[in-house]
Amino acid sequence: MDWKRKAGSHGKKNTNNPKKFRSNVDDDEDIPASFEEELAIMDQMEMEANETESQESSEQGPDTQQTSAKWSRPPPPHLNPASDKLIFQQIDIDHYTGTPLAGMPGSQVAPVPVMRMYGVTADGNSVCCHVHGFTPYFFVSAPEDFTETHCRPFKAALNKAVMTDMRGNRDNIQEAVLEVELVRKINLFGYNGNDPSPFLKITVALPRLIAPSKRLLEKENVYPTFQNHRYRAFESNVDFDIRFMVDNHMTGCCWIELPPGQWKLRGCHPHSNLTLPTVSRC
Repeated sequence: MDWKRKAGSHGKKNTNNPKKFRSNVDDDEDIPASFEEELAIMDQMEMEANETESQESSEQGPDTQQTSAKWSRPPPPHLNPASDKLIFQQIDIDHYTGTPLAGMPGSQVAPVPVMRMYGVTADGNSVCCHVHGFTPYFFVSAPEDFTETHCRPFKAALNKAVMTDMRGNRDNIQEAVLEVELVRKINLFGYNGNDPSPFLKITVALPRLIAPSKRLLEKENVYPTFQNHRYRAFESNVDFDIRFMVDNHMTGCCWIELPPGQWKLRGCHPHSNLTLPTVSRC
């Protein structure tokens, strides 16, 4: 057979090209002899990496110094609230529940809402301005026969209903309804002509008291004198911060000017008011 002759002629082994094989002697020199040694090497590498990171973080190179100088605020100027005005661009607005301060507008019975404006001056100084005296309010439709003489008893009846409705008084509210005013406004819902209609402007102590006041007036007989009247609430869902901006004709990132004699300075400054809290709730 042909395959036998091929096998006979080529059946001899080729001794000129010996088979190559890998030697594991050199490779095994870098491999730890045991698992414990491998863990020890890994721990050593981790310790060296941590030391390198700590050294880099402690070093103050030129790049770090330039970044700090770029973003740091300049020292505040010496301002006298009695004679100097303060102008800054407001960046953000929020509010918190605080206590009334002597000499500040608004209710003097705690707790009170305090607006807080964050901004920056043209020179790059940060400003945190606490605004007192702005209180939350909403409107309800008033009965046709409602007069100014009904405002005081209506306020007392609504205040009693809101205080009784509270499940918990964590803010220690002493007076929920601060004021009730009879005003005339034009209703924009539907067509009611151009003649103003009577409304009650109800001012409460805190923004969260608007919702229970609205619910009680719509579903309960709070003021029996007009028990057949159906109260309809208006502007009761306006955000308190937005209300502050709208009523003071403010827009986003607008410039605020505090005239001399209309603001006070906190902190350890030459003209600061020592009766105000030294630390701001920023």
